[in-house]
Amino acid sequence: MTVRHWFAGVVIAGSVALVGCGGGTPTPTPKPTSAEHAGAEHAGTTANTGPAANLAKLSVEDKELAEGQKVCPMTGEPLGSMGVPPKITLNGQTVFLCCNGCIKDAKADPDKTLKALAEKKANAK
Repeated sequence: MTVRHWFAGVVIAGSVALVGCGGGTPTPTPKPTSAEHAGAEHAGTTANTGPAANLAKLSVEDKELAEGQKVCPMTGEPLGSMGVPPKITLNGQTVFLCCNGCIKDAKADPDKTLKALAEKKANAK
C-alpha cells in the first residue's frame, strides 16, 4: 500500500466518522435543571469562566452588591454561574439574577421575587 492510498483511506474513514452513517438516533439535548429556565437563554454563559470571573466584570459597586446577594432569587443558583448577572430594579431595590431568562418572571411579580430573595438571603446565613 502506498502512502497515497493509506492517506486516502484515513480521509474517507475520518469523513464517515464525522458525518456519521445515518439512521442513528440523535443525542437528546439536556433539559435545564430548573423549571424556571425551560426555554431560557443564558446569554453570557461561557465554559471557561467561573462565577468569580463573571462577577469581576461588574462595576465595583455592583460586584459588592452581587456578592452580598449571593444567589438568584428565581432559581437559587449562585450569581455569576451563568455569565455576568443581569441587574434589575424591583420596587426601588437592586436585584441581580443568574441569567437573562429570569428577568421576565422576576418583573412579573416583583413582591414575590423580593420575598424569595429575602428568604434565600436568610437561609444563606
